[in-house]
Amino acid sequence: MAAAAFWIFLAAVIVAAEWRKKHVEAMRHETMRLLIEKNKDLDEEQLKALLGGSQPIPSSFWVMQAQHIKSKRGDAYKGLRASGSIIMLIALGLFIAAVWVGSIRGINDEAVVGIGIAVPIVALVGAGLFFASRYAAKPPSDENRDLQDL
Repeated sequence: MAAAAFWIFLAAVIVAAEWRKKHVEAMRHETMRLLIEKNKDLDEEQLKALLGGSQPIPSSFWVMQAQHIKSKRGDAYKGLRASGSIIMLIALGLFIAAVWVGSIRGINDEAVVGIGIAVPIVALVGAGLFFASRYAAKPPSDENRDLQDL
């Protein structure tokens, strides 16, 4: 039941994004039609300026959201570091859960073996994200940092 709900939700999101894209395009054409009807002496440059130029309509909701996000230098560095740290802490939590379940059910229990296999994989993904931050642009250093160290 949960799998069906997930796929229905995913389909609804995709349909809503496509409907929104078509609606925005229809509103753009309607605006252009009304401007031409009301003011017959509009030239092509004025129409482009009023309608946003020749910018293409984003293909999806996620692309539109990404265009509104203003990223600063160092955001990727911080994001990768934070994500890697959180995922490694999740791996630690899985390890503690495996030890706890193993002490109750026995070390050869199927659940303990499954968690034991997942722990190093999750930890390596977290470590990979953490160390990938080395290749991202670092945030600008604080100018007053030298004064704070004194």
